[in-house]
Amino acid sequence: MIPLRTFLSQVNIICYLIFLAIFFSEHGFKRFSIFQPVVLNSTSELSFWDDIRILRNYDKSDLKLSRHLYRLFYWVNRSLIENYKFTFYHDFSSCATCNFNPHNPTTVRDDSRDVVIGFLIQRMVGLVPYVQSLRTTHSKAQIALFVDKASKEKILSQTNTFAADCGINLIEIGEYQTVQVKRYIYLVKQITTSIFLNSHQNLFNRVLISDITDVIFQGNPFYISYPDEKNTMVMSTELSMKHFGLLPNGRRIREYKILEIYGENEKGRYVNVTKYFDPSRQYYNVGVIMFHSSLALWYINEMMTALNSINRSQVDRLDQLNVRIEEQCLHNYVLYEKMLPYRKITIYDDGPNLEFFAPWKPGFNKTQIFPDFQINGSYALIYHCVYHIQHYCKSIAPKCPNIYHIHPFVRCSHIG
Repeated sequence: MIPLRTFLSQVNIICYLIFLAIFFSEHGFKRFSIFQPVVLNSTSELSFWDDIRILRNYDKSDLKLSRHLYRLFYWVNRSLIENYKFTFYHDFSSCATCNFNPHNPTTVRDDSRDVVIGFLIQRMVGLVPYVQSLRTTHSKAQIALFVDKASKEKILSQTNTFAADCGINLIEIGEYQTVQVKRYIYLVKQITTSIFLNSHQNLFNRVLISDITDVIFQGNPFYISYPDEKNTMVMSTELSMKHFGLLPNGRRIREYKILEIYGENEKGRYVNVTKYFDPSRQYYNVGVIMFHSSLALWYINEMMTALNSINRSQVDRLDQLNVRIEEQCLHNYVLYEKMLPYRKITIYDDGPNLEFFAPWKPGFNKTQIFPDFQINGSYALIYHCVYHIQHYCKSIAPKCPNIYHIHPFVRCSHIG
């Protein structure tokens, strides 16, 4: 008979070996080589034991995420989004609006089945003026706002009936757990939008996927009609390819490397990402996009397929780059590799009637104030990245009063 002490010792050794096998299968041997320092990347640096605890529930999860994404967003509650009973609001007479006359298009279309989709995590900055200005344009578009549990409670407690009065569907997505590196939090938008649009199909006409904290409305973009509604996208281009450093000067370019990583996962074909250096190729911002719901569903599913395809070594390479514009690179990759080759889609840069404006565009008067910003006689309907021009940004609050005493009320700095 084996002595009890020997038996327990053997059990401990077996458990330890199992533990090491699990750990190195997730984190890799190379990172812990004696020839290099130990540096854990952001995807596994909650803590070692937290990582093990999180991943033990991976196989039972209904999130349908890769192990990499699950580590970051295990706290997202899919059922809260899928089972959310969406409310269509039509009466906004009690909504506290801004004090300005909107610069609406002369044409009008029914936008009551259009939807604005955005998210807020651990913040309220920009929400009230965003919604106030939208309703001031007489828009009846629906609002789906994804919020973590704490943000939802804060919005409801601090603004009383604002959400119901102004037609906001506050869709709780779970109890937020800290994401170590800021760039990852933006992927929440992709995950939650994908779950929502797939579980709430055929409810909406047009979709506006939008940043919330740094966007304001001067007019109603939903009033604009397009000849081919189901095959039209409205976005803003960046200043130029040079704005993102996409110049043909070797593989040290971080954006090139990001595009290259996603291209590696294309089955049966090689993606030559040097074509993104072509100066004639437009490079689009991901912050504000407007398109038909069927096109939005296709787009967001392709985004999630690409995100879920990233393997462990590719995650490590992305973490080494660690740049905020990873989401932006992926956005353009999906457009050019997964959508435009397979369908004739018209993309309007800022829209044919200046539906969008972004202040990195050249040739505009920087002394203009809200809500009368215009270029060549056309008023911008949506102004994105308000914090770029302080003069404009600080002119918002006097027109959209801070009746709930929220601080900060308008995002007028890069931090936010």
